[in-house]
Amino acid sequence: MRARCQNDPGGYAPRMARTETLSRTMHDVGLAAWFGGSLKDAVDPRASAGPMPLNAAAIGAHVLGALELTWANKKRIKDQKGVATTALVKAGVTGAALVATAFAQRKPAARWAVPALTGAMLSLNALMGEQQRPKEVAKGVFQRYVPGL
Repeated sequence: MRARCQNDPGGYAPRMARTETLSRTMHDVGLAAWFGGSLKDAVDPRASAGPMPLNAAAIGAHVLGALELTWANKKRIKDQKGVATTALVKAGVTGAALVATAFAQRKPAARWAVPALTGAMLSLNALMGEQQRPKEVAKGVFQRYVPGL
């Protein structure tokens, strides 16, 4: 038997509440490794040895985790004022970081753009964490549906 569960994307989950622990781990550890690896490459370009399978795995883990978290939070993104904007900004910064990462292999000047952009993504993650506090969720949903108050 399935019980109604609000944090489940489909609205239904087994009696035990669904969590996004694996997705959050992939998202956060992937971003941390991407940031750290790119900072190492910017500080010491001689340490870079061409294509980085570990960096590619980190980026892939981050992107997959981000997609799952976006799917899991789609209702909150729609209903809570400010969350969609933050999510769109983060998606844009992520896209720019992906492009900068590709260029950093060939253009040394782009090497500092990657840690700058992934650092910005870390800051956006902090903002998104604040937006998930119950008080902020209630305030954002209220502002979305009762504008002007």
